[in-house]
Amino acid sequence: MSLYDYSWTVKRRYREFFELHEKLTKQFSTLQKKLTLPPKKLLGNFDPPHVEKRRRSLENYLRNIVTELGKIPRALQTFLEFHFYDVLAVTQTLAEKLFETGDSILASGEVFVVSPLQLYCISKRLKLPIPTCGGEDYGYDVGNLYDIVFCIHSLKIVEDDKHSLNNFTQENISYDLSLFKNLTTLQISKCNIESLQGTYHLQENLQKLSVHNSLHLLKDILIDQDVWSHDSCEEVLKQGGSVIMTWKNLTEIDFSHNDIPYIDESVTLLHELVRLISATMIFPILTNP
Repeated sequence: MSLYDYSWTVKRRYREFFELHEKLTKQFSTLQKKLTLPPKKLLGNFDPPHVEKRRRSLENYLRNIVTELGKIPRALQTFLEFHFYDVLAVTQTLAEKLFETGDSILASGEVFVVSPLQLYCISKRLKLPIPTCGGEDYGYDVGNLYDIVFCIHSLKIVEDDKHSLNNFTQENISYDLSLFKNLTTLQISKCNIESLQGTYHLQENLQKLSVHNSLHLLKDILIDQDVWSHDSCEEVLKQGGSVIMTWKNLTEIDFSHNDIPYIDESVTLLHELVRLISATMIFPILTNP
């Protein structure tokens, strides 16, 4: 599959095509007479010419669905894994999930788990000049998604090995935390920290931070990328001013399971730190810097 400037591969068995066909012809009566699923050949299924012929037939079958309906129905979007990669489909799927579970997540303080790709889509969708409602159901309105995101207190970001940012080939990909202004707990695992932006929006309220299998230097997480990308950590800290904020309520950090060669100067931004756990050592902070 190719969409705009990114692509991905979807593997489906003939049985799954048959199930899609059954679902679509039941949902859309106009397809019952106009849409024919290519037959399955019982013998010689792995003969290369036959495989290529079937691939083209099934590809044309999918195109015919879109041509006949004038849109990509939700069942086909799911079949082609749009909900993992397409910005609109990803955010609509998250909106639908949070429409059902968002209130309970906020009430219980439950951890909300997302991938870097989902965070990228959340930020990207907000910049698109289109209505927030998907038009199918109120539950798909991404306005609900942003309402919940703003209020979430505990977030965990984990790379999805199967569906990752690596599928985006041209655009400069980053994922942004600027919408999560009320976070008190943040966990990050197996992510590219250098693609993370908007951490300065967390410096007012964040209390606990855990980063595993992601970090090489403390400054990569303690100083926002937009602030120090053009200067060294030392130069940024010397400049001071309004661009550099201290972590006002961050008392506990766990940086275990990372390759951190040394503690850099960005640690001086942790005025309220009580406990720092690094690769193999635990550093109790006895006095504030």
